[in-house]
Amino acid sequence: MRYQFKGFAGEWKVYDEAGIQVGRVHRGMGQKLEYEYEGRKQAYQLCRRKNAVWLEQGGVTCLNGSFVYSTDSEGSVIQEFLFRPPMPVELNLECQKDSWSLHQFKNREVEIYHDGRIVGRMTGLTSGKKVLEWDGDDVLPEQGLLCFLLGMYMVEDDTVYAV
Repeated sequence: MRYQFKGFAGEWKVYDEAGIQVGRVHRGMGQKLEYEYEGRKQAYQLCRRKNAVWLEQGGVTCLNGSFVYSTDSEGSVIQEFLFRPPMPVELNLECQKDSWSLHQFKNREVEIYHDGRIVGRMTGLTSGKKVLEWDGDDVLPEQGLLCFLLGMYMVEDDTVYAV
């Protein structure tokens, strides 16, 4: 199933293949992640310390993860540009018994894996037309919306803003 995300500044409406709005996702200031799908709303606080990432809901940690960066033969993180942080190539996540992994490519596309099986692919994350190809049920699972928000966070991890 193909879902399109339209919006800007951290607020996107989610449309299915028929062009019908099925949800909304929002990434607010202070690392707040929210999504609404089929009348259900969820909000998380994104926390980070160095490479460790976790989501809290109501003060309780519900998902743990870590960023992985490319390294050279000596184990040093590869930084391709002098004034730009290194690009994360993976975000590995653990949620109860499930394992999720987001793999980012140089062209800023992201593949989503659940328990080692590819379940989604995100394209257009640096453009106005963001797309999530989700391989699974006919209905977009809420995990797909959360993966979209985390994928956007991952893509922007090495972004440098001019002030």
